[in-house]
Amino acid sequence: MAVYALPAPTIAEALDPAFRARQRLELIRLSPRERQVAEMLAAGRTIDEIGESLGIGRRWVGRITRNLCGRTGAANRTHLIAELIRAGKIR
Repeated sequence: MAVYALPAPTIAEALDPAFRARQRLELIRLSPRERQVAEMLAAGRTIDEIGESLGIGRRWVGRITRNLCGRTGAANRTHLIAELIRAGKIR
């Protein structure tokens, strides 16, 4: 497993929650399934539509979405997609 290091932040940056959130997003890697789900959410698809399209249950799609929110610190799906797009993780 590769280890990634970021440059040391200044004191002001280290105290800024937005900076820490951006730094956390830089280190996150999406699995192919997470990327599929996130891109479909960004395209406006519903949980049911995503599950049907990928051949997985709606609860599994929900679990993937919740896990991504937890890993990114996003408060909801809209915030999740905005952060992933801003970080260049999805289109």
